[in-house]
Amino acid sequence: MLRARRNGRNLDEFFCPNEACSDYRKKGKGNIVLKEHYGKQNTALLRCKTCKKTFSEKRGTPFFR
Repeated sequence: MLRARRNGRNLDEFFCPNEACSDYRKKGKGNIVLKEHYGKQNTALLRCKTCKKTFSEKRGTPFFR
């Protein structure tokens, strides 16, 4: 898994959306990594290293389905 920038955005701007995680809603902890890309728009699938849950970069936005 890679720690990288996504479309010019630093992964430290993302946080874990899992309420049971000790890093829930904490930005800049270094726990969010890029797992893979998926779909026609090459959407990033992110993973929290603390709780091991995965989530879309679009989660919590109007673009999430």
